Amino acid sequence: MRAKGKLSNTARSVGNPCVQAGKSLSRDATRNVIAGESKWAAIEPCQLERKQLVSPQIQETDARIMKVFKAMDGKVEAITGKVIKAIALRVNVYGENTTLKLSKGWLYRLQERHGISKKRKHGEAASVDQEAAEAGRVKLRKLTDSYARSEICNMDETSFFFRSEAKYTLTQRKVFSGRKDPKHRLTLALDIYTALCWSKVAYDEISPKTIQNC
Repeated sequence: MRAKGKLSNTARSVGNPCVQAGKSLSRDATRNVIAGESKWAAIEPCQLERKQLVSPQIQETDARIMKVFKAMDGKVEAITGKVIKAIALRVNVYGENTTLKLSKGWLYRLQERHGISKKRKHGEAASVDQEAAEAGRVKLRKLTDSYARSEICNMDETSFFFRSEAKYTLTQRKVFSGRKDPKHRLTLALDIYTALCWSKVAYDEISPKTIQNC
């Protein structure tokens, strides 16, 4: 006769993520878990917390999508939902004759399975060459040393970036550094001295607040 008794809680530690805490396993169930050990070991850690595992076809599709995603993450300017959907269509494991329903719900569940979240890119650190920046500081000091402080003006610019990159991206990283906007832009540079020279006629009408905000 095959033993039908129940094992202790230690049997639950044999790789089965679907076993609910507080319940004992029968010997048959434990035997099946051990027999499928290779299958459980192949499951990504992020899926072990799920209540229900996805089908082998979805796992294969996810694996192909994530292979491309990880190669792109941090190397391209921005990854959007449309980019991921395009990847899914290209690596479709169901064949060309099968139309995938790539809805917002599908994208959300994919992100949940693999820890992908939407992050805003901060700063411009990704485009900075630290050695060149330090050399630039030294060069700028040499250029300004021959000028009096009163002759050095702070200057700013206003621009229209018609090729500006996306400010958000989908990533598995906790922090994502942005890059400087491309130089394809229309720029107007203006310093306070030039602005006042242009405004000599209306100088008396310029309020201190306007000058302060320049």
